[in-house]
Amino acid sequence: MENIFVRCAGLDVHKESVEACVRRIEPNGCVHSETRHWGTMTRDLLEMADWLAAEGSSRPHCPQKTRLITPI
Repeated sequence: MENIFVRCAGLDVHKESVEACVRRIEPNGCVHSETRHWGTMTRDLLEMADWLAAEGSSRPHCPQKTRLITPI
C-alpha cells in the first residue's frame, strides 16, 4: 500500500538563499502549494521555521546533492 502524506514540505538550500515549498491536500481534495524564498541569516531561518510550523509541516525534506562542496 502506498503512503499518501496530506501535508509535506521541501527545502532547496543554497549558499545565500533557501527556497521552501509546502503542499497539502485540502479536505475537499484540492492540492494547495506555496513556495517562499528566504535568506540564510538566523532571523530569516527563524522566520522560515515559524512559517513551516504554521503550515503544519514539522519535518521538511531536503534532497541530497550528488556532489558536496569541498573547501580547498
